[in-house]
Amino acid sequence: MPSDQTVHPQVLWAQDKKQLFLTVNVECKDPEIKWTDQSLYFKGVGSPENKTYEVTVNFLNKIVPEKVVSKNITRCIEFTVPKQEESSGFWPKLTTDKGKLAWLKVDFNKWKDEDDDGDDEEMGGMGDFGNMDDMLKNLSGGPGGDGSAKPAFQDSDDEEEDSDEDIPPVE
Repeated sequence: MPSDQTVHPQVLWAQDKKQLFLTVNVECKDPEIKWTDQSLYFKGVGSPENKTYEVTVNFLNKIVPEKVVSKNITRCIEFTVPKQEESSGFWPKLTTDKGKLAWLKVDFNKWKDEDDDGDDEEMGGMGDFGNMDDMLKNLSGGPGGDGSAKPAFQDSDDEEEDSDEDIPPVE
């Protein structure tokens, strides 16, 4: 039997240019979930404590509710929420609420920065290390990478030894 007190579940969120990633951290078998183009409504009874969880998330911009994909995992429910064309791009925040919401947190495991988005695909999935072969070839001897180009050390005199005469004594 559910308790009379209704509480907010913890909601995690992240985004990329075209979609939002939401996680409602409640172990719940049959939640009531309603989507509009501007909001998510969630209500369910969490196991094993039998608390009733309820939350409405009013999105900053519009989403495509018909294309939301959900996954009810053992301990949480995950949603992939497509942004509408005109509201794609990075949102400065998730909700229209003015203040900080104690139950809403950033999911840093899924977060992509605006300037990082797409870099992995452009670099062959290697992030900033996509041109590692070229860099190693250049380090091993120039453009051909055959080691024939030797660095020029203009001020290098191997015959002359360093002298310790100019070093002051330690006091």
